[in-house]
Amino acid sequence: MSQIFRYRKVLNITVLAVIFSIFGCLPENLIYPEMVSSNTFKLSERWAGRNITSIEVYRMETVPKPSLEPVWIVKANEPVPADKIIFIAGIVPNSFEQMIPEPAKQFVPEDGQQYYIKVEIAPMRSDLLSVLRPWRASSVSGKSITDDVQPYVHQSSMMEFPRYVGLFSRGEVTLYDKTGNDISVSYLQPSLRCVTTVYIYPAVDSRNRPYNTQAHFDEIVKTIQQSYKETKIISIGQTSLEQNNQTHRGLHAAFSMIRDTSQGAIPCFSDLYLFRHGEWFIKYRFTYPQQSRKNIAAEIEQFLKSLNWPYVDFI
Repeated sequence: MSQIFRYRKVLNITVLAVIFSIFGCLPENLIYPEMVSSNTFKLSERWAGRNITSIEVYRMETVPKPSLEPVWIVKANEPVPADKIIFIAGIVPNSFEQMIPEPAKQFVPEDGQQYYIKVEIAPMRSDLLSVLRPWRASSVSGKSITDDVQPYVHQSSMMEFPRYVGLFSRGEVTLYDKTGNDISVSYLQPSLRCVTTVYIYPAVDSRNRPYNTQAHFDEIVKTIQQSYKETKIISIGQTSLEQNNQTHRGLHAAFSMIRDTSQGAIPCFSDLYLFRHGEWFIKYRFTYPQQSRKNIAAEIEQFLKSLNWPYVDFI
């Protein structure tokens, strides 16, 4: 009977979620995950001051009869601010422990499958209700998402990407794999028409063996040379960056190139920076039209200093 009661209770909450989503009115006492994009969710900033205690995903089956099966449950093992986290279903956020399925397995949402997601918070008043949000899964890989939460947090490293970095404003966040480890975040400096992309991704292979930074840098340079017309290397060599009172050594290359745009072929410059930070590569690409070159150096330097790296206990 307890099992039947549990599913009946879940189904009742699901009905509430569907009703509220149809009529577009969610009472203030409902905790309702908002979809950012694809399989990615967040909670409203109105839950500031509370912590997420658990995230649950249920699978909706229609045969032989409607039922909800828990396919993913993670619980927080330390306080996680409810208004600061953006999470992807199936990727265990930092400071969480996976309960279902067993930790050795990964839950991967099936494209087109109907699911329901629920988030619980604390402190939980008696008048609050955690409501399931219906969603249909789609592939995360290669998709872009935008959000208005400050900051966007890369859950694997806890690197934060604020809405604004100096005069640059954040654009899209792109996920390149289903684990959420490999991402990029774009920024735009409109007055100088400078497009910036910051990448953070593993610097070790699946066996935790480190990649060779110089070899990886050489591959990136070669790819850039092959990707644009009339690409020339202006300068190339070592560089350094001050972060958290530490000097980090990296590699830098500056290019001139011709880029095809909607306004036609435009002469451009592009700066590449690559740093290794613990088990992560942090890469920057700054691309801007030729006429912006004399004014962009100070903006790039400020951006590099202002976008803080995550803490890594390795050096």
